[in-house]
Amino acid sequence: MNRRSRVIQDVTIRLASHYEGAVPEDRPEFSHWMPSNKNLTMGFLLPICGSLKSLSVLCFLSVALVLMLLRNTPYSKSFRIFNPGHNLKKASTLNMGRLSESSRYFDELEQRSEHFFPTHDIRSSDDLVIGIITTNRGNDIVELGYLTQTAAAMGKLIKSDSNNRNFQTKSFFLCNVDQKPEQHQEANYLKKFIPFTERYGNSSISINEESPHYMSSLFLDRLHNDTYEKELIDYMFCMHRALAMSRKFVMLVEDDTVPRPNMFTVLDHF
Repeated sequence: MNRRSRVIQDVTIRLASHYEGAVPEDRPEFSHWMPSNKNLTMGFLLPICGSLKSLSVLCFLSVALVLMLLRNTPYSKSFRIFNPGHNLKKASTLNMGRLSESSRYFDELEQRSEHFFPTHDIRSSDDLVIGIITTNRGNDIVELGYLTQTAAAMGKLIKSDSNNRNFQTKSFFLCNVDQKPEQHQEANYLKKFIPFTERYGNSSISINEESPHYMSSLFLDRLHNDTYEKELIDYMFCMHRALAMSRKFVMLVEDDTVPRPNMFTVLDHF
């Protein structure tokens, strides 16, 4: 450390502890640096204040420039500042479009009195069985139509995919695990088109009560220690129903999972 740096360091220390004091006796070299307390204070602080001010202005301009450059970049913080609510509006618009298309698809099936798989015999095993696990999520979610979109997309995909080497025969079903299945409006509407099973209700799928996948006493229990335990047994129930329909592959998906068009192609590579 050179002499000037050392003096500046000591001045800082002495200013803090001897704001009214004179030059320390043990450091006479301070005499030409400190002609007066006022001059010392102003001469030392003004350059610092000036530097901080310049730095603040530079930081402000940099932030403003970044915000302006990213104002049209989706999902960035700048985009949310300049376009409040845009992502939510876009997501809502896309969701309503998918729901409208899905509802129209089932309306056309109803006009033709067409169903995917009215009943299912466990003796005719499919290569792949997909269970859509669902429960009543409340009126707000019903209006969003997640289950309707998932069921329509899955139905279209299964009907259009006929050249898959590993999954030549495929089917899917609704697995309603709501404790009051009659209140699940969306699932009740789709029961007209898609095989279904209800943990606490009826089922359009034939299940042998002697099958190791039946386990009715466990699945009919309505008392659970917590939500996690119920969800665990819900998945067990749906998995057992799927296993009773396929000896090869089964898959469970949530009711808000819209499959991509290449889903079976991707699964075929595993």
